[in-house]
Amino acid sequence: MANSRKLQQEIDRTLKKIDEGIEVFDGVWNKVYSAQTSAQKEKYEGDLKKEIKKLQRLREQIRAWITSSEVKDKRQLTDYRKSIETKMEQFKACERETKTKAYSKEGLLQSSRLDPEEKAMEELKDWLRECIEKLEQQNDEKEAEIEMSKKRKKASNAADDVLEGIEQNNFHIEKLELILRLLENGMVDREEIENLRDEIQDYVENNGMPDFYFDEEMYDALPADEGIVSSVKPTISRGVSEVLDEEDDLNENTHVDEEAAREKAKLREKERELEREKEKEREEKEKEKERERERE
Repeated sequence: MANSRKLQQEIDRTLKKIDEGIEVFDGVWNKVYSAQTSAQKEKYEGDLKKEIKKLQRLREQIRAWITSSEVKDKRQLTDYRKSIETKMEQFKACERETKTKAYSKEGLLQSSRLDPEEKAMEELKDWLRECIEKLEQQNDEKEAEIEMSKKRKKASNAADDVLEGIEQNNFHIEKLELILRLLENGMVDREEIENLRDEIQDYVENNGMPDFYFDEEMYDALPADEGIVSSVKPTISRGVSEVLDEEDDLNENTHVDEEAAREKAKLREKERELEREKEKEREEKEKEKERERERE
C-alpha cells in the first residue's frame, strides 16, 4: 500500500511537470510566430527545441508507467502521452516551416536559375541533412530513455542496447556529413550517392526494429576524406593489432579514441556553424538582389 501511494505521488508530480512544460511550450510557440526579426525567431526556435526535449524525457517516463503492471488505471497516462506527442508534431511543423525558407520568394528565384543537375544536387543535399536531423532526434529520444532507466535503476542490458543504437546512429551521421562534404568538394558523383539512397532511407526509418541488420560496410566505396576524424564506430588501425596483447598500449589507444571523439564533435559543431553562416549570407545576397530588381 505504501509503495502504491508513493508511486501515485511520483506520477502526480510528473503530470504536474507536464502541465507546466506544455504551458511553457505554448508560450514560446507564440513568441516564435510573433517575433519581429529573424534573429528573435531563431532564438525562440532554439528555446522551443529545449522545451520539447524536456517534454520528450517526461514522455519516456509516462511510457514506462503505461507498460508497468504496477499501474492499474492507465487512461490518464495515455492522455498525457498523447498531449506530449501533439506538441512534438507542432514542433516538427515549426522545423519544416523553417526549412522551407529556401522556397520563399528569394529562394524560388534562385532555384529557377539552377539547371536540372544543380537542382537534383541541392535536393539530394537537403535530403541528406534531413536524414541527419532525424538520426539526431532519435539519439535525443534514446538518451532520454537512458536517463529514465537510470532513475528506475533497471538492469543495464537495455541501456547497453540503447547505447549501441546511439553509436550506430552516430556512425551514420558521420558518414552522411562526410558525403555532404564530398559532394560540396566535387569528390563524389551524385549518382554514386543516389545508389545508396534506399539503404540510407531504410536505416533511418527502420533501425529501431528488432533484429534490424546494421550494415557498416555500405559506405566502403566512398573516397576517403583526410580531414575527417575516424568513425564513432572505430576499426583497428594499421599497426595496432601488433601490440593488442600489451595492456598499457590498449589503454592508451582507448584514451586516444576518446580524445578523437571529442575533437570530432567540436569539428562537426564548427562545420555546422559555418554552414549556418553561409546560408545566412546567401539569403542576404538574394534579398539584396531582389531589392535591386524592384528598384529597377
